[in-house]
Amino acid sequence: MTHLKPSHEQLVKEALSSGRYRSVDEFLDEALSAWKDKDLQGGDQLQSAHRNPGKKKTLSELFASLRGLDIDLSRNPSTGRPIDL
Repeated sequence: MTHLKPSHEQLVKEALSSGRYRSVDEFLDEALSAWKDKDLQGGDQLQSAHRNPGKKKTLSELFASLRGLDIDLSRNPSTGRPIDL
């Protein structure tokens, strides 16, 4: 069996420390499932979009490539400019 590259090992450690995954097995199960789904869909989603330009993506399909990244997509809680009444 081959060993993980240091960059891959770091990604696994970050995924575990984020709390999203409880174990390396859980992380690998999801990663391999995503790879299998992508492979069954015929490869890259950009290529798929070019083959089916009329097909609209769902929000989960649109943001699927961002899964696992530590990105905060929450709203800005700013209340806006003060208004004098």
